[in-house]
Amino acid sequence: MGRRLVPSQSFGSGWLWRVWLGLLGAGCGWAQQTSPANDAPITTLHVYTNLAQVPTLVLTKRHKEMTPVPPAQFRLSLDSGPAVPPTYVRMEGDDPISMAILIDTMVPKSELLPRVQEAVTGLARGSLGPQDRVSIYAMGCDLTLVADQITPDAKSLENAMNTAMAAWAIRQRTGSGVTVSNAHSRACKPLWDALSYVTEKLHQQPGRRVLVTISDGADSGSNKATWWTVQERGQIESVAIFGVLTTGSADPEDPFDIICELTGGVELFATKRTLDQTLQELVTMVRQRYILEFPRSDDFKPGHHSIAVSILNGKAYIRTTGVTFPVANPKVLADPTTLHPEVEAPKPGSRRVLPPPPN
Repeated sequence: MGRRLVPSQSFGSGWLWRVWLGLLGAGCGWAQQTSPANDAPITTLHVYTNLAQVPTLVLTKRHKEMTPVPPAQFRLSLDSGPAVPPTYVRMEGDDPISMAILIDTMVPKSELLPRVQEAVTGLARGSLGPQDRVSIYAMGCDLTLVADQITPDAKSLENAMNTAMAAWAIRQRTGSGVTVSNAHSRACKPLWDALSYVTEKLHQQPGRRVLVTISDGADSGSNKATWWTVQERGQIESVAIFGVLTTGSADPEDPFDIICELTGGVELFATKRTLDQTLQELVTMVRQRYILEFPRSDDFKPGHHSIAVSILNGKAYIRTTGVTFPVANPKVLADPTTLHPEVEAPKPGSRRVLPPPPN
């Protein structure tokens, strides 16, 4: 089992995150061994993982692009310990993205669905590149995978979207509306089940993992997952969930909004005229995330921990995606040939964050 950084609740101007730490066979640091040979000793260098890379979304309070933040202004605190700068900060840039697009076709009278084929196909115009992979799912009462890790060129996306929207298009032509009926839609919208399943599949893919959900954010048919288990799985499996909706919920504790925030994403809103632009902006947000790096302290123990990320003298919407990496191996730490990193790791505090119970 590895180590996971997963979000919990707001803290100051940044964001407080839970961390799950588990023991792996490999520890941290550098171990150097020397063995005799005929003429001279042979030195063997063993490298162990001890570096965390945390994708961090930084937007204005209105969820818009903001002026680039100088790396020196970032601070992080582990378990409410001392706030320190990360060891290294960079833009995510052209890191490969594994993106899943989940299209909820059971939204009555959605103004986004008539434009979704064109908007998703438009992602090939510079937003996504040959290093990226896209999977597309269509959600009715059942979930259908119509494209699995395809290269996001225009023709491939167009073919996949034709398949994804085929059932919806038939219902439109036969005059039955976006769904068979509004009553059937309300009884058959397993959004939490679909999000949980797609998140699990994304976890098996390389690159920065992102789930884009085009929906109204409402669930009324799930029997396997709750909104709580969805956000928990997203945190554990390093999947940032973004929502694209027409309107938001009036509930300040809207579960879908919480899922997005607690997995390192955000809810965005679009109309039929702005959907194409909104999807382009979403990919730009992902490309402009900051990757915060810091070495893992040898003091970390398995369990839940927290990290607060903030910006000096600044206010922003800051959300961080969960990551996993190993804790220290006691045998490696006890080995006298282990060379510890020269960069000092952040010192954890004593505070632990307890997650709220699921509803």
